[in-house]
Amino acid sequence: MNRRHLTALAVFLMMAATGTAVGQMGQGNGPGPGPNCPPSCPKMFGPQMEANYENLRLLKLFEAVDLTDEQSLKFLPIFRAYRKDMKDLRQQRMDLVDRLAAAISASGDENSLRAKMDSLAANQSAIRDRDEAFRREAATVMNFNQLAKLAVFQERFEREMLETLREFRQRGTAETVGKK
Repeated sequence: MNRRHLTALAVFLMMAATGTAVGQMGQGNGPGPGPNCPPSCPKMFGPQMEANYENLRLLKLFEAVDLTDEQSLKFLPIFRAYRKDMKDLRQQRMDLVDRLAAAISASGDENSLRAKMDSLAANQSAIRDRDEAFRREAATVMNFNQLAKLAVFQERFEREMLETLREFRQRGTAETVGKK
């Protein structure tokens, strides 16, 4: 079995374990991601699904980066703290954007809009700062080759998971149509 099939199987098992129907993903009637929301979208996952997704992320990360057991033990708390902080910062960002959109709809005055835009910029800066701090912390555990693999993994994981889910859904739809 190739790596893509293993990932698809892992995603399917993860969803089956939480009672989520694959066919409902992205249609707004289940806990899966909506059409414009990445899989990490916090409003779309229940606690168990989110935990399973994070465990899959860790599994794929350790596979991609080739950490030793000793490195894994040191890296895991660093990564978990980073993921928690980033989740909180992204939630704050979504809240700030919602407040900005509401102010725009209410024809907010320029000072109010400016303050909300400044808060959004400060949040983006905090996200960048946390990313940089994470890279510095990871560098205390990993060699440069592993850091490079980590950078690639972080950029590609979400996209590859979305592609895998789309393929899985399309295959399921094609099989259903073919049986009629």
